[in-house]
Amino acid sequence: MKLIARIQKIVLTTGLLSLVVVGSARANFLLAQYPMSFENNGRVITIKRLPKKVLVYGVPAAELMVALGLTSSLAGRAHKDGDLWPECEGALQVVPKIDAAQDKKTLDIIAGADLIIGRFALGSPELSQVWPPVYVLAGGSVDDLYLQVRQLGQIFQIPEQAEKLLAVLSAGLFKVTNRLKEYEPIKTLVFDFRVEGIFAPGRTDFVTRLVGLAGGNEIFSDQPYWSRVTVKEIFQRQPEAIIVPDYGELPVELKVAKLKADPVLSKLAAVANDKILVMSLTDLSPGIRVAQTVEALAQFFHPSLF
Repeated sequence: MKLIARIQKIVLTTGLLSLVVVGSARANFLLAQYPMSFENNGRVITIKRLPKKVLVYGVPAAELMVALGLTSSLAGRAHKDGDLWPECEGALQVVPKIDAAQDKKTLDIIAGADLIIGRFALGSPELSQVWPPVYVLAGGSVDDLYLQVRQLGQIFQIPEQAEKLLAVLSAGLFKVTNRLKEYEPIKTLVFDFRVEGIFAPGRTDFVTRLVGLAGGNEIFSDQPYWSRVTVKEIFQRQPEAIIVPDYGELPVELKVAKLKADPVLSKLAAVANDKILVMSLTDLSPGIRVAQTVEALAQFFHPSLF
């Protein structure tokens, strides 16, 4: 995972985590007033007061809270897929880890919280009775991510810190995308092998947008969302590069081995030339890693650029 180590190094040199400010820097911003309402994940949530006991689900949500300087507001964290950046891990050591399972201890903590942030399932009738407001971090574009960072800045009354974070992310993205203007996009497959079959992202998925920003073109971007695809369809579209997401209980080594052992897929130029990149799902998700992920993908797609 040398590429992931390089991404971690970049975040130190860009000073991303140095944006964490002790105290409030609000002089140039008009603060929103409580209660405040937001459209989020297809529903409207209302924040009645400044959240002081927040739960985060998932690595991206935890890292975002660190980057915004909000660790003192955290009452608990749950994340199992992917590792926190070391700098974030250190900042979160004092924040209790909770089991993502819905046991009594977790329910008690949730009942005592005033906000949940992260990728969170909203379908449990048992939990709905004790849930505080749930702010879901999700979306199909970088613009969605930027909007959510700004909304969190409003919720926690730290708009200036949110804008500083966005300035760093925007600068990191521009540094890469500006250099890709004269490059033809490379046909790319995001190969998500599961027990049920092979899945690939569609045009509305965040991974597809990341690939596009990095100088790639997801071969199934004509589909609306993550869909099951066939070996025949993949071969017909002839990807020149392949991304394999690393997450869940199925080892990523098995996913890559499946790709290389398939009698049809093994004939793809991308497989024959070993143009395959493993990336954690955390790196491919909305969060503070977005600029570094796009740079890593761009280097993989267009090495002559670097």
